[in-house]
Amino acid sequence: MSSEFFSRPVCHSCFFFCCGSRCDYGVSKECTQTSDTECHGKSRVAIITVSVIAVLAIAGAVIGGFLFWKKRKEMKTPPDAALPDDEIPLRVKDLEPFLPDIAEELTWKDMKHVAQRNGMKHAKIDACEVNHPRDAQEQTFELLTKFVEEHGRNALKILLQTLEKSGKKDQAEKIIEILSRDNQDGQNTSA
Repeated sequence: MSSEFFSRPVCHSCFFFCCGSRCDYGVSKECTQTSDTECHGKSRVAIITVSVIAVLAIAGAVIGGFLFWKKRKEMKTPPDAALPDDEIPLRVKDLEPFLPDIAEELTWKDMKHVAQRNGMKHAKIDACEVNHPRDAQEQTFELLTKFVEEHGRNALKILLQTLEKSGKKDQAEKIIEILSRDNQDGQNTSA
């Protein structure tokens, strides 16, 4: 009789626990007289979760990389010929005497944008901000001075073209007006 009991496969835990057991991740196989309830394991849910997170991370990295690349490209690309040479009526030999007046027409934000768009190092830009805390006018003047030093004779053209391309045509025109006004006296023009 005892050998007959062991020859018949009976799942004892099934009788006690299967109908009342709960599977946190869903049932993969119902309880029968010969087998317990089989639950979906954590591994399947974990694999799906990790897969979804990986896909989202890759998509985020691709989108972030593209936006970063686009921003860097905008900053490094010199402005195209928004103002051709013939639209810049002046040839200024020395721009330095005009810098204080030009700096008054520009905001710190605009001058910083011009400098960044034309590849000026962030350390130089930040130094202007640190050297004159809470004085945006002096920050702008110093950054404009460094911009002119870095770009030499092309600084005026680059400044005006960048302002034009950035939708700041009114500021570019005011700068031309400053240079024209002072050049009518016969000063600072090239022969």
